[in-house]
Amino acid sequence: MSENFFLQAIVESYPDGILIVNNHGLVVAVNQSARQICKHLDSDGLPESQVPPSIWRICRSLFENRDEFGDLPIIIEDRIDLLPVGYVRVRAQWFIPDATNPCIIVTLEDTLQNARSLVNAEKRKYGLTEREMEVQLLRQVQCTYESIAQQLHITVNTVKKHVKSINMKRSASLYSSDHTV
Repeated sequence: MSENFFLQAIVESYPDGILIVNNHGLVVAVNQSARQICKHLDSDGLPESQVPPSIWRICRSLFENRDEFGDLPIIIEDRIDLLPVGYVRVRAQWFIPDATNPCIIVTLEDTLQNARSLVNAEKRKYGLTEREMEVQLLRQVQCTYESIAQQLHITVNTVKKHVKSINMKRSASLYSSDHTV
């Protein structure tokens, strides 16, 4: 078995996107989640072996400052906005800092996908309607009431009514679970 096989198996086991990148901007290992995020970020149709520019910019700063920070456990965090909503949280840190071919491990968290999972669970738990689910999803990714209204083609007052309904369902569920024998 090759070393790359084991590395790929480990990377695939993570729920967040994982990329391992070398100092030439090439992907050494990647999991399915990271592949999907990179496709979403890459509008130029780069080969899968190349890191999208928005992620490479973050990695490059670690490589460029390698001598200055030496073996310190530096982590660079950034955020890449997704359109129309959500963002990808990016964390880059040394994976193999002292090798002749240094590598960086990059963690990619798609906040919109995470919010979808959370809202789906809330839908089942609290009995949210489809529209309440849409409103809650946009709230989870920090959209303003105005932004939610605009994206869903409803008024701000309607957004407020949905939020009030969501909060009432959540409170009722908490109240009933506290008083269940």
